[in-house]
Amino acid sequence: MQVYCREQQEEGFRDFATLWNDRVVDNDALVPAGARCILEWEDDGLFDFTMIHYCLERQVEAYDSLR
Repeated sequence: MQVYCREQQEEGFRDFATLWNDRVVDNDALVPAGARCILEWEDDGLFDFTMIHYCLERQVEAYDSLR
């Protein structure tokens, strides 16, 4: 189970990093939302990258739907 969880977190980090670099880093409107996702899914220095990616993905979708 530990191997599975680690693989999920590594995949979540890769997906998050790709989305951040492709859509967020140069978008002043999305940077605060992305930062909030990171802070929301941090606990005592540990990050849940699966949930960070999910949160950021929802924020990008909402942003796109409002444009």
